[in-house]
Amino acid sequence: MRVAAVADVHSPKYLEEFRNSLSRVETPDVLLLAGDMINFGRSAEYQNIINTIDSILGADVPVAACFGNEEFIETRDNILELTKARISFLDGESIIIKNGELEIGLVGAPAPRDVIDASKGLNHQDIRGIFETRASLLSNLMKDVASKADQTVLLMHYSPLSESPNDKNVSEYSWWISEIIKEVQPNLVIHGHLHGAKMLRTSIGRTKIFNVAFPATNMVTEIML
Repeated sequence: MRVAAVADVHSPKYLEEFRNSLSRVETPDVLLLAGDMINFGRSAEYQNIINTIDSILGADVPVAACFGNEEFIETRDNILELTKARISFLDGESIIIKNGELEIGLVGAPAPRDVIDASKGLNHQDIRGIFETRASLLSNLMKDVASKADQTVLLMHYSPLSESPNDKNVSEYSWWISEIIKEVQPNLVIHGHLHGAKMLRTSIGRTKIFNVAFPATNMVTEIML
């Protein structure tokens, strides 16, 4: 199965570059959007993303996505309404995509931004408890999907690796996700968010991890499963 993936296309400059890069991609079996495809919660900008995808790849290529920190919580209902006919948003949810005899299970990790935004009213123990609960639910979901599909893909905006010592809450969230990956060992993890990263590919055990943030890659990432 041919997978194309991208994240962090949230400025007019990147949108045009995204369009040019997408035109050079071999038509994928599925396109994954790993968050921050719009700027400052402007949900209407998703129509530009959909138009770009459909004009280049056609309207039949399946598209799955997760939320990033630019898809503000208060605008997500609008995003879902606008995109429901074209994009499958996975926020702590999963879908299975069939390609011939191969079944790929896609799992979308919930972004922690709602916890971080509310962190002034939460103490560290509260945040830890929320992350532990989400990690447990995500782990169970991934195990369930892995039992049904031939391969499992985790789609998330934030990196499953510690990102910055100054971004304490996200780093803790990333730690929990990395522990899930060690336990469940999905085939592939797709993430964005790290615009300035030099290392775009790594692994945890047998799990391959790709940073597909457009400012870091300068291209739509193509992966064969």
